Amino acid sequence: MIRKPLAVIISAAIALSALSACADTLPETELPTEPSYVSASPPESAAPQTQTPDESDAPPPSPDASPAASAEPSAEPSGAASPSAQPVSPSPTAQVTPPAASPTPAPTPSDSPELAAIYSRVDGAVATALDKWILPALQENGSAVTYGFEKHDYGSALTGTAAELYGLMRVCAYDFRDFEISRDEYGADAPAAAEAAYFALTRDELDLSMYFALEAVTSGGAVTGYRSLYFLPGSADKRADRASIERELEKTRLAAERIVAQMPENLSAYDRYRYLAMTLTLLTAYDHSHVAGYSNMSPYGGLILGKTICSGYSRSYQYLCREADLWCLTVDGSSRGANGEHMWNLVTLAAGTYYVDVTWSDDDPVGKTRWNRYFMVTQAVILIDHVIYGGVVATGV
Repeated sequence: MIRKPLAVIISAAIALSALSACADTLPETELPTEPSYVSASPPESAAPQTQTPDESDAPPPSPDASPAASAEPSAEPSGAASPSAQPVSPSPTAQVTPPAASPTPAPTPSDSPELAAIYSRVDGAVATALDKWILPALQENGSAVTYGFEKHDYGSALTGTAAELYGLMRVCAYDFRDFEISRDEYGADAPAAAEAAYFALTRDELDLSMYFALEAVTSGGAVTGYRSLYFLPGSADKRADRASIERELEKTRLAAERIVAQMPENLSAYDRYRYLAMTLTLLTAYDHSHVAGYSNMSPYGGLILGKTICSGYSRSYQYLCREADLWCLTVDGSSRGANGEHMWNLVTLAAGTYYVDVTWSDDDPVGKTRWNRYFMVTQAVILIDHVIYGGVVATGV
């Protein structure tokens, strides 16, 4: 179990100086180019969280506790999408995948032994997914229509102090600038507002989940504020410089790029999602002991360390979908009949939107009944053992 970092309160002068240093750069700071947003409301019942391993995160349930549900689909689900479903439906401008005879050649490993080892792991998972599961059982009649990646926009639902802090965090975190949020500066609700802003930001900005956290400032055992923490991906709570962090982020990007580069171009939309999910579950395992530290909630944990929890599975899957330009959101909720928050994904086919719970799929070997039970799941089936926050509805049938 990873201990939450405890901070010593720094002086008000230093805190205000840190805030000013970051805030003064807001108009000039150039942020990375990001995909377009999709509107969605933050979960109404989920408590905002800081970036520490969540002890209540729900692991895959035991097979005996799992309710009966549909077994392996024999074809792509069909049905019409409801126009009133949440989140907002994907863009109506679909991308049609052109047919091709073979995958694009994968990027060649560099001279780095570490990167070569990452590529070797990735290539092994890809080969198994393709040769054993994807190519022998293609959904040949499935639609080739895909929808481009769109981000969450939880930040747009924030108001007041939370909205102000969201903007501050976003700019500072991308520029690796230190800041502190205190009650003296932002009022009595500063801690709660900071948590709400962080909750929204780490869903809207996928890359930030890999290195940005809030470190609690305490007094008398109570949280009175937060300060920024830029940690080295793969470490428990180690602060790191920008260059060191960016080297680790590049590994994640290259791993995802290599996975997507080896995806056959003639796959249906259904099989594209299936390929990414199978490859991810072959690459990683549930981090029951929290050995991956902060990173078990991020794509770095799933793609590089091979150790993650449900939020890490979901973000890793979303990260791969972003690289492949496939529509994918994360969904917050909980496990029915069990304690703990849970996270999974929502994807879209021409027939509507469906749930993919890679965490619970990974509780059974790839391609087996239980694995398929949590891939492309309808609203009715997911509600058997999941509780959904925020009014999200899967429209496929």
